Amino acid sequence: MNKRGRKTSAVEYIRVSGLGQVEGDGETRQKETNNTFAKREGYSIDASYFDAGVSGCNDIEGREALQALFEYIEEKDIRICIVEGADRVARDLMVSECILDRFRKLGCKVVESRSGQDLTNAEDNPTQELVQKILAVVAMFDKKTTVKKLKAARDRKRKSGKKVEGRKAYGEVDAKEKEIVALARKLRRKPRKYGKQRSFEAVATELNALGHRNRSGGKWTDQMVRRILQ
Repeated sequence: MNKRGRKTSAVEYIRVSGLGQVEGDGETRQKETNNTFAKREGYSIDASYFDAGVSGCNDIEGREALQALFEYIEEKDIRICIVEGADRVARDLMVSECILDRFRKLGCKVVESRSGQDLTNAEDNPTQELVQKILAVVAMFDKKTTVKKLKAARDRKRKSGKKVEGRKAYGEVDAKEKEIVALARKLRRKPRKYGKQRSFEAVATELNALGHRNRSGGKWTDQMVRRILQ
C-alpha cells in the first residue's frame, strides 16, 4: 500500500441482488465504504463495476459487470480490487472461491473495505484453503477425463477407417505462421541476377534477427527452417 505520493490504482466491484437494493442505497453505501477505505490506504479507484439485481449464487457467466472487470484488470494490469464485503463477491462458498481463484490467476488481490482483509489469501482461512484444494482436484479430474474421452474418440475414428487429425503443420492454419513461411521462402529464394541461394542456416539467422520466433517461442535453427519449407 502507498499512503504517500502517487496512489496505487485500484478498481471496485459492487453487487446488489434484489430489486429493493437496486432502488435503495445499496450501491451508494458500498461506494462510500470503498472510497473511505481507498483514501485511508492510499488507493485510487480508477474504475467501478456494478452488477445490479444479480444473485450472490450466480457464477461468473451470470455477471456481465464482473466479466468486464476481469477484462479491465488484465488490460490495465490492476493489482487491487475493492469490495465492501466478502458477500459482495458471492454468498455461495464454492461460487466465491471460483471467482476469487480467477482474481488470483490475474494477480489481483480482492480486499474487503469493511475490514481490510485480503479475501484472495486463504492461508489464514482453513475453509477457503480446503475449497481451493477441492477445486484443484476437480480440475485435475476433469482434465484427465477429457483426455480419455478425446483418446476414445480418436480410437473409434481409427477403427472406422477415418483420418485422425493430429497437430497442424506449421503455417497450415495460423495466419502469422503463414507469413513467416512466406518470408522464409523469400529469404531462401536465389537472387535473380547473381549470388548464391541462402542456406537454411542463413535463413534461420535472418528470421531470428528480425525477431521472429518458432511455435515454441524459441529461436529458429536450420533444421526447423528446412522442415517448414519442405
